[in-house]
Amino acid sequence: MAKKKKVSRLYVKLLINFIIPLIFLGIALFYFVYANITKMKYEEMKEKLRVVSGTVKYGLDMIYPGDMTMKDSDYKTVSKGDVILNGDHTLVDKYKELTDCDVTVFYGDMRIMTTLYQDDERVVLTKVNPLVKKQVLESGKDGFYTVNISGVDHIVYYACIVQDGKNIGLVGVSCPVAKMNDIYMKAIMPFIIFFAVLFVIIGWTVFKYSNGILREVGYIDSSLKKIGDGRFKGDIDGDLVSRKDEFGDIGKRIMSMRQELKILVENDKLTGAFNRSSGQKMYAELLDRVKKTGISFMVVLGDIDFFKNVNDTYGHNCGDEVLIECASIMKKNVGRKGFVCRWGGEEFLMVFSDTSKDDVMSTLEGIRRELSESVLVYDDKNVRVTMTFGVVDGDVNETMEMAVKRADDKLYFGKNNGRNQIVY
Repeated sequence: MAKKKKVSRLYVKLLINFIIPLIFLGIALFYFVYANITKMKYEEMKEKLRVVSGTVKYGLDMIYPGDMTMKDSDYKTVSKGDVILNGDHTLVDKYKELTDCDVTVFYGDMRIMTTLYQDDERVVLTKVNPLVKKQVLESGKDGFYTVNISGVDHIVYYACIVQDGKNIGLVGVSCPVAKMNDIYMKAIMPFIIFFAVLFVIIGWTVFKYSNGILREVGYIDSSLKKIGDGRFKGDIDGDLVSRKDEFGDIGKRIMSMRQELKILVENDKLTGAFNRSSGQKMYAELLDRVKKTGISFMVVLGDIDFFKNVNDTYGHNCGDEVLIECASIMKKNVGRKGFVCRWGGEEFLMVFSDTSKDDVMSTLEGIRRELSESVLVYDDKNVRVTMTFGVVDGDVNETMEMAVKRADDKLYFGKNNGRNQIVY
């Protein structure tokens, strides 16, 4: 079963700190835009209804001149001038065609002419809402109302028809609430699309930026874990180090810290050569490489001759300077051919890989000669030292301890037979 990838806690925090506020901001902006647009459209519609009601009253007087009267009490014969209005819906139909608003003409509180339908029949000879009758027809105050007409909610503007100083009827101009909602949505849709695209872009940008941060944090975490595990090889991610912000500074500090720790952990503090622990680790890595590639290698154990006399004669500080000088000469000559580590006291281990025996012997001779010809001036005194080396061919089938033991036997032979020599 594949291991399920753990979600980063930092990633969750970034989502909480960026995405969630972004969502709330989007909701707030949408509500603000929606509220303002619906309010604007509602006011536009109210003004439209009010204007249409005025033109309807004007049209009534122009097309049907004369007074509005009723010949009987059942409202079935209402006329204006010489024209009977019942059944003549030409005026209101024309206004609906022009304005897309429903128009109704009342005589008293009864619908006489209308564009409203129910069950495919015009809603005539029905009464206006009692509240409208009281507040508009009886009081003479035109106004807007939301009323249910034949089961459908409408926004209606009612205006009084005044004749000889009396309110004798009404003109009602209406728009279904559902239609108003459609108008709102059509008006708001471009903004919805705009904000959706905007927030997708912002969200994607935040997502990419967050991933970038997490990637850099991951590099930092990985580098610190390697340092904590004592692994100092490999480079810090180049993108991290090349950044011009705080992450770049952290990357540079990690590189510097790693190098300092590498020296502290892997190198002998006094001489700068690798310490014994590092030597053992590098020897193990070399054996793995030899097993895969079959390259040859040689092991050398060197010891400073009469080093105890140096300490006894000139003091331990002078002895330290001798160790430093010897290590420096060995490291310089060995270079990339292998490695040098301080094995203990005045003993140094050198391991050469992928180079010929003649090259190794030539390098060792160069070290021996340079050491014997060097003069260390300490406290106005000239100090000279030599070294003896035991050399053996490496064997992939034996341990490091076995190889060092064989080199030590060669070294012992050289020590007992004149010193300042290379024994193979």
